[in-house]
Order: sequence, then C-alpha cells, then structure tokens
Amino acid sequence: MRPRGALLALMVLATPGGLVACGPPRAGDRPEAARPTAAVEAEPAGVADTALAERWHELERRTLSRLRAVRAGATSTGERRETSRRLARAELRLAAARRLAENGRLELAVSQAETALARLTELETAAAARLARFTDPANLELWQGLVGSTLAGTRGGREVIVVDKLERRLSLFRRGKLLTSFAAELGTDAVGPKTREGDGATPEGLYRVLEKRAGNRTRYHKALLLDYPNKANRRRFDSRQRSGQAPPDASIGGLIEIHGDGGVGYDWTDGCVALTNRDMDELFRQVEVGTPVVIVGTY
Repeated sequence: MRPRGALLALMVLATPGGLVACGPPRAGDRPEAARPTAAVEAEPAGVADTALAERWHELERRTLSRLRAVRAGATSTGERRETSRRLARAELRLAAARRLAENGRLELAVSQAETALARLTELETAAAARLARFTDPANLELWQGLVGSTLAGTRGGREVIVVDKLERRLSLFRRGKLLTSFAAELGTDAVGPKTREGDGATPEGLYRVLEKRAGNRTRYHKALLLDYPNKANRRRFDSRQRSGQAPPDASIGGLIEIHGDGGVGYDWTDGCVALTNRDMDELFRQVEVGTPVVIVGTY
C-alpha cells in the first residue's frame, strides 16, 4: 500500500494534463506560480471526501443499532404496531441513504442518515417517557394496593379478574389465589392511561362486570361489559377538563369490555381487553355479573 504522504504528494503534483516531473523548470515552461490553485484545492477535497465517508459509516452503524434497540423495546412492551410505521419510515430513509452512498453522493447520504437517526432518537425518548410510569414508586404503590385490597376483600369465595397492562395478562383469582391466567391484547395505546374517548388506551381502576354478552348481544365471540366510566373515572375526567388538560368537547367514552376474537398478536382494540375465543369461553364460564375487575399498569 502506498504511504499516505506519497498519495498526498501525487495529489499535489496532479494537473489536468497528468503528472509532471519534479525538478527545476525548463525553458519555455509556464511559471509554476500559475498552478498552485488546483493543487491547493485538491487536498481539501480529498480530505473532505474521506471525512464524509467516515461520517457516513458511523451514521449507518449508529442508525442500525438504534433501529434494533427501538424494535426490541417495542416488542418487549407490546408496542410493535404503534411504532411500526415510524420504524418503517426510518428504515426507508436508511435504505435511501445507502443507495446514495453507493452512487458516491455522500453528502446526501449523510443527510438522510442523520434524519433517520434523529427520528429514531425521538421515538426512543418518547417511549422511555411513556414507560417511566411503570417504575414510578407512587404508581406502583397505588396499583399494588388496589390489587391487594380487592383480593383481600374477596377471599370468602368470589372471583376477581386482574389485568396487568404491562405484562398483557388477564388473571383470574378465587379466594385470593390464582386460578388461571391468559394472554391479553389491549387498546392501541396499550401502555398509556385512558384520558378520553378515542385515545386507544385501556382504562385503569376497579370495575365490575355489568353484563355477560353472547350471541347477537355482542359483535364479538363473547363479552363481559364493564362499568366504565365509574365515579372515579368521571372525577378524573372532569378535573382534566377544568384544568385544560382535556379539550372542552372531549368525551369520556364507554363500552369497555373483556371480549373474544383476540389472539392476533398485537394490541388492536379501542380500549377493551381481548382474549382468544377459547380463553374467553373459559373465563365466561367462571365469572358472574358483579365480578370485580382490577385493571392496573402493573403490580
């Protein structure tokens, strides 16, 4: 391999007509003072290309790493569907950047990669903020207390349904002990707290089964209608509207159910809890109207 100094020397000696020999000027030669412009410009251009190439490779590496991290985080928390479109856009930008780099258009490749990395960083930051509520000591104390007090109050024999949003699990307890547990799918905003109608979030709190629905009484395989919104939900919603946190024309929503037709592999409901039809059949047999249902972030 030619030493870097030799390469730079060749660049300095390069002219539009080829290479010139070193040594004193010959008679008739043009003065060398007229030639430095090309030589001076050639070195920075070469150095700049090298820097751009290094920048491109670094951005490609970081963007790929961030893509993997965001995708893994979305999968582990069940937010794959919610983040899939943003991830797809970042992947398209990275693919476009690679094509540009292959064609030698490094400046544009770097620009595309920087945009993709910025979008991924925003997505990762937003996800971290949303998930922070699950490690908040105040929230954990509230959720654990709600589950514990409800189970303690039904040890005489009544069933209790507990939904863990973070784990995507619906558990059935009897006399305070776990009877069975099912995988569950939630609203499209699976990890967020429900604040109004249309936000795609599954509500949190203590509810009861109002109705058991089957046949033409439900659009799903079978369903348990919950008493959302309850008094606590209405108080929180009214407070948010008074403080301006919820639009004045927003609605609190309703028609929250535990229902069948789940098992699709991602969170897709408008705020309900979905089970596979087989699991819904088993749950439907075990519970009655009035059964307590506790929905919490985690516990």
